[in-house]
Amino acid sequence: MSLRKRFPLAAAIAYLFFTCTYLVYFRHIEYFVDDWFLMRHFRQAGAEGWRGVAHLAEAAAANRIYPVFRMQWLSILWGFLITPIGGYSARFNFALLLLLHTACAWLLCQALWRLGVERGLAFLAGAFYLLAPTVHFALFTYLTNPFFVLSTFWIFLMLWWFAARWTQGRLNGGAVAVASVLAVAAIFSGEQVFLLAWGILPLAAVCFPRSPRRPAFRAIAAIWAAMAVAAGAYLLWINRAPVREAGLSRRYEWTWKQLQSNWDLLSGEMQQLSGFTSDALFRVHWGGAESVWAVAVGAAVAVLVWAWRKDEMPDVARARVWLFAATGAVLAYGPVMWISGGYARFRYHYAPSPYLALAASAGCWLFAGRRGLRWVPALLGGVVAGFFSLNAVADLRQCWIPQSEQHRALEARLRQLKDLAPGDILVIAGTPFEIGTAQHFALHSSVSADPFVEW
Repeated sequence: MSLRKRFPLAAAIAYLFFTCTYLVYFRHIEYFVDDWFLMRHFRQAGAEGWRGVAHLAEAAAANRIYPVFRMQWLSILWGFLITPIGGYSARFNFALLLLLHTACAWLLCQALWRLGVERGLAFLAGAFYLLAPTVHFALFTYLTNPFFVLSTFWIFLMLWWFAARWTQGRLNGGAVAVASVLAVAAIFSGEQVFLLAWGILPLAAVCFPRSPRRPAFRAIAAIWAAMAVAAGAYLLWINRAPVREAGLSRRYEWTWKQLQSNWDLLSGEMQQLSGFTSDALFRVHWGGAESVWAVAVGAAVAVLVWAWRKDEMPDVARARVWLFAATGAVLAYGPVMWISGGYARFRYHYAPSPYLALAASAGCWLFAGRRGLRWVPALLGGVVAGFFSLNAVADLRQCWIPQSEQHRALEARLRQLKDLAPGDILVIAGTPFEIGTAQHFALHSSVSADPFVEW
């Protein structure tokens, strides 16, 4: 059968191939501060049996684990489930997180295709999202609480499910019930997708009206009702104390100054993640095995985009893609634009990345409808995907792998010291707080910060 008929399977195989870009980090992967913090809770809960498990689930749902407002207790429970299964292995958690990220890219691609976006553009959006510089931090940092990736997974699983049933005329009660469960799972897996969970389905219905809209909006109203009941019960009953004592007023500052500050920070980070600017945190270089791999990735993307292209894309369809991408990015950045106090770097780009990737993919189609330029989307898509692959390897080799090596060297040296006593102060010279895009947690957590505990 042709690639066009095998589109879902072929896209999945291609995305798994592209994900191999990140395996250069596999033997270097380490747990970081949040992971060690949560694993203490996991071990304690496991040691206490079912009662400990129940206490952990209750503490996570009631937001008593983190000192500030969070809506990510399902992600914590995900970590509690998989981390002991993998023997507390960072590599096991990392492998599952890569698979979850790949699934997100595939679901984005398939949902867009179901909504009427042509195969080539839908595939390219997923490929860009899979390799984008803006996803690295979430993939390499949060292994036991992957709230950005897991919450995004529920969003796209819901969108794919809704799109398939809507376009087939099967938006019945069962389909709506499943979509409602997925929406609720999304808002309780990570608070950054809270607006997306409410807005992604009506946005899709407005931008891609392949089927009658009335059944879609009736279904969306029912899904909203389920979300409202779940969110209201959570905020007014289960999570009342954290919201009042350590919640919204401590985490957010609703001022124009804060909005402008966070906007400047986010836009500056985009430049730093490019690998080209004077303040970039790593440098993208051409040469070596990574360049051969980048050519392979770029060639595969170009060939598949060409195989799945259409001769032209109507302007109205392109405008709808732009509208969907721009609005999705606004909804994804919205919940973090007023966060105050110690705004964490780079982590908040993951949720908007799919929509930024879709916008970049639509940009590759600008000249696709002109005579003699129908090859442009495939060429541009391949070049950008190849660059993203080079960018990822440069980030890993120059930032994350050196951090891992320094972490391990410091840990080994601390274990060699025989005359340490509680209260001793260690001074490690020449160690910056931050190396590249990776925060240097070795001096703040894990065995390096607690040499008297055998993990």
